[in-house]
Amino acid sequence: MKDLVDASTVTAACALMTWTMLLLLLIAKAVGTVDAVGNASAVVIPVATVIGLLFALAGALVGISISTSSIREHLGWPGICMLVGQIATTVIAAGIISWALLGTTGWELLFVPVATMLGQLPVIVGRGAITVRRHRARKARISATPRASTTHERPVNPSS
Repeated sequence: MKDLVDASTVTAACALMTWTMLLLLLIAKAVGTVDAVGNASAVVIPVATVIGLLFALAGALVGISISTSSIREHLGWPGICMLVGQIATTVIAAGIISWALLGTTGWELLFVPVATMLGQLPVIVGRGAITVRRHRARKARISATPRASTTHERPVNPSS
């Protein structure tokens, strides 16, 4: 379970970096200053895509090796969302790469980041739900523990 959650964390971070760079590129193009953002995105988007796809493949393999009933039992619906997102990312990327290898021009490979960006949307939802669930459980655990008195009151003298 931890491997699926860890792989989902990495792939979701890669997808969010890709979305952020795309948004920055669109804003820079609207303003007219694409140079700095364009140079950064030329590095960030391919690196985030490759790392995201490798971890998505690992997450899909780990998720498939664990039964879905076990995922449902330990992680609930967020775990199923993460598994579906990892499989979707892997399938979309495999489809785009095989399409590019079938004698076409190779421009299809520009769509590989889209596999990470779209396939990771369920993963982001599932990982966010697990984070919220853990935060609420920690908050409930902290509020349930008795706290020491912070006031420094003097004991009441019964004779006075």
